[in-house]
Amino acid sequence: MGRTEGGGCYRYVNSVLTRIMDTISTNHQVVLMDIEAGLEHISRRTDRDVDTMIIVTDPSLMELKTAKRIRDLLREVHVDVREVYLIGNCCSEETEELVRDWATRIGVKYAGALSYDANVAEFNLKGIPLPKLPSNSLSVIAARRIANTIGLI
Repeated sequence: MGRTEGGGCYRYVNSVLTRIMDTISTNHQVVLMDIEAGLEHISRRTDRDVDTMIIVTDPSLMELKTAKRIRDLLREVHVDVREVYLIGNCCSEETEELVRDWATRIGVKYAGALSYDANVAEFNLKGIPLPKLPSNSLSVIAARRIANTIGLI
């Protein structure tokens, strides 16, 4: 998303980002934005005209409530999103079921979950880029399944 230029205000940064995204999205079929956790980008409409929004949540009540708040805020500020998906992160089989149920409860689609993957932890600690994970890594397998569910592959 960028950083503030001072005083804690992101208005200028958000307006620049919005203009950049408008330009990029006309020239590319897929544009992927990885936005830090929080709601400001939605209320500032930085992510307007989104086809697919993916909300990634840890299996905790606070995170799940934040996912619901994101869904609510999209409606409140009239961000036109065609599809909203919920993805669980660091889930066990039991918590994955809770995340799936929560997606249904708040009216978004469930795309899948990533379980804890020791390879990811090791790569993060060693500073190895995650795209270098082996193809048999739990996270890579789950990410492919999720991308297929969403229609990215």
